[in-house]
Amino acid sequence: MHWLDFTVIGVYMLGVAGIGVWTSRMIRGTDDYFLGGRSFGKVFAIFLQFGTGTSSDMPVSVSRESFRNGMSGIWAVLLWLFITPFYWIIGPWYRRLRMVTIGDFFAERFQSKALGAAYAAFSVFYFMYYIAIGLTAVGKTVEVMTPIPESSYSAEQLACVEAYRNYAVLEREFEEGRELGEGQLEELELLREQNQAGAIQSQFSYLDSHTVVPAIAVVILVYAILGGLKAAVITDFIQGVLIIVLSFIIIPFGLREVGWFSGLHQRVPEHMFNLLGSQQTSDYSLLFIVSIVLINLVGIVVQPHMIQVCGSARDETAARVGLTYGNYLKRLCTVGWALVGVIGFALYAHEVSDPDMIWGYTTLKLLPVGIVGLMIAAMLAAIMSSADAFMVSGSALFTMNLYRPLRPASSDSHLVWVGRITTAFIIIGGVVLSQRLHSVIELLKYIWTLPVIFGAVFWLSFLWRRVTLPAAWCSVVFTLLFSFVLPVVLPLSDRVATRESLLEGTAPQQVEVLVGADSSDVAAGLADKIGELINKQGPVPSTPIFFRQLRTGRDGGMRGEGKFRTGVWLLTVLGADFRNATRATLEAATFLMDAVLPFIVLFVVSLLTAPVEPKALQRFYSRVHTPVHADPELDRRELDASYADPERHAGRILFPGTNWMMLRPDRADILGFVAATVVAGAIVGLVFLVAGITWP
Repeated sequence: MHWLDFTVIGVYMLGVAGIGVWTSRMIRGTDDYFLGGRSFGKVFAIFLQFGTGTSSDMPVSVSRESFRNGMSGIWAVLLWLFITPFYWIIGPWYRRLRMVTIGDFFAERFQSKALGAAYAAFSVFYFMYYIAIGLTAVGKTVEVMTPIPESSYSAEQLACVEAYRNYAVLEREFEEGRELGEGQLEELELLREQNQAGAIQSQFSYLDSHTVVPAIAVVILVYAILGGLKAAVITDFIQGVLIIVLSFIIIPFGLREVGWFSGLHQRVPEHMFNLLGSQQTSDYSLLFIVSIVLINLVGIVVQPHMIQVCGSARDETAARVGLTYGNYLKRLCTVGWALVGVIGFALYAHEVSDPDMIWGYTTLKLLPVGIVGLMIAAMLAAIMSSADAFMVSGSALFTMNLYRPLRPASSDSHLVWVGRITTAFIIIGGVVLSQRLHSVIELLKYIWTLPVIFGAVFWLSFLWRRVTLPAAWCSVVFTLLFSFVLPVVLPLSDRVATRESLLEGTAPQQVEVLVGADSSDVAAGLADKIGELINKQGPVPSTPIFFRQLRTGRDGGMRGEGKFRTGVWLLTVLGADFRNATRATLEAATFLMDAVLPFIVLFVVSLLTAPVEPKALQRFYSRVHTPVHADPELDRRELDASYADPERHAGRILFPGTNWMMLRPDRADILGFVAATVVAGAIVGLVFLVAGITWP
C-alpha cells in the first residue's frame, strides 16, 4: 500500500480514540455508561443500530458467498430483511422493560437470578465469538491488501505458498468429483492437516492478522472502556456514514474494468444472477432461505445488545425507528457487497484461492491510492462499531447480572469500573478466539443458531404467562445439548463416527447450467465466441447426510468428521429420507429443527409444572404494558399507577381472560408495520433489478 493509505488509517484510528477520551468526562453512573442516559433520538438510534449490526464480517461474508454462489449469496446477510418489519413491533418491548440487560428480564420474569446469570454468561461468550468473527474478517482483508511481492519471498515462504496452491488445486478437483490417484489422495490428506494447522498459506503480507487484530483491539478498548455507550453512538454515526459510502464506491471501478453490466453478464455464468439459486448447485435454495429466516427470527430477540440499542432510545418511537430503519440501511449496503463479489468472480476467479479474501483483493486491485486506505478504515469502522456496543452490552450483563448480585452494596462508580474491566476481558477474549478461527461464513452460520438457546424462552414468556421456570431451564439445557454439545461431541466417538448407517451420502447428480463459453468450448464447436451463453452438464457430488464431511481414516476405513446433524438424524428416525437431498436441504432441515424443538419443550414442560408466583407475573406484565414517556418523572408516575392497578391495561389485551398477554395492535403498530413491509419489498425489488441489469 501507498504511504497515503497508511496515513488515512492512522488519522482515523487516532480520531475515534480521541472521541472515547472526550466522552469519558460525561459518564456519571451506570445508566450513562451502559445506556447513554437513555437520551438518544431517532437519528442517533438509527446509526447506533446500523453500526452495531454492521461488522466487518458482513461485506466479507456476502462478497465471499456471491463470489462462490452468485447473487444468491446475498442471503448470507439479506435474510434479515424479512425479519426487519417485526422490529417495529418488538422495538418498544425492550424500552418498556426499563431494564439495563436482557438478563434482568429473565431474572424478573421467572423470579430467578440464576437464569439471569446463565443468560449473562452465555452473552459474554456470544460477544467474544461475534467480535472474533469480525476481527478474523478484517484481519484477512488487511492481509490480502498488504502483500509481500513474490520476488521478495524467502525459500521457506515460497515453498509454503506452492504447497498451498497445490492443496487448493487438489481440493477443488476432489470437490468437483474428479477421480484422484491413491498418491494424490494421500497428498491431499496431508495438505489438509497442514492447512488446518496453519502451516501453509496462500500468500505472505507485511501486515498479518497477528499484528492487525491486537492493534484494532487497543483502539476499541480506549474509546469503549472510557466512553461507554455514548462513545459507541458518536463513533457509530461517523463510521456509519463511512461504511455506507465505501460499500458502493468500489462498484463503478469494478464495472468499468469488466465492461459494465453487459460485460459482467458475458464473463459470469447466467445462473450466478439467479437470486434464489439453483436447487441442485446453490447453497441458497428457497427452503434454506426460509429456514435461516425462521431461526434468526427466533434468536434475534435475545441478541444481547438489543436492549442497549432500544433501551438507550429517548422514547418508544425512537426505539422503533432506530431498530427498524438502522437495519434497512444495512440491507441497502448488502446489495453493494453482493455485486462486488460477482464482479470479483468475473475479474479474479482464478487469482483468489480463499474466497474470504475477495473483498480485500478486489479493493486492492481496483481502487486508487488513498481510497484503499479509506476502505481499510471502513473495515475498521465496521468491526469497531459492532465491537464497542457488544463490549458495553457484555460488560453490562456481567456487572448487573453476575457481579451485582454477589456485591449488592456496590456504588454506581464501582460498578462502572467493573464494567470497564469486563469490557477489556471481552475484547481480549475476542482477539484470542480470532487467532484460532478460519472460515467466516461457517462461523456466521454458527452465530445464527447460538441465540436460539434463549430465544424460544424470551418469545413465549413475553407473550404467554403460563411459561414456567422449570420449562425455561429444560428448554435452555435441551437446546444447548441438542444443537451445540452433541453435534460436536458425537463425532469424537469412534462408535458414532464409523457407524456404517451414519456414513451414508446423498446421491450424486448431473445438472445442466447456463454458463459463458471458454476457449475450449469454442474449439469444440459448442460456441462461436468466448462468453457466449451455452448449456453444459456438470456433476453435483455426493454430500454426507449426517456429518459435515467423510474422511478416510488411518486404518483405511471411512469416518465422519465435523459437526453431526442431530436434527437430520432425528428426522430420519421419524421416517424422513434424505438420500436425494441437496446440501442446502440438509442445512435447512438442521436449522428448522433447531428453531422448532425448543418451543415444543417449553409448551410440554410448562403444562406439567407449576407457574411463576402470580403477584410477580402481575408486576412484570404491568411494567411491559405501560407505554414509555420521554419525561423520566412522568414515566415513573405512570409506572407506579400501573403497579397499583394491575388491571389498568386489561382492555388492551388481545385475548382477555386467557394466559396470552399480547396487546391489541394500535394505529402506530399497524401503519408502521405496513410501511416497514413496503420498504422490505422495495429492497427486494431493487435486488432483482440489480441482478437483471444487462445495460450498459
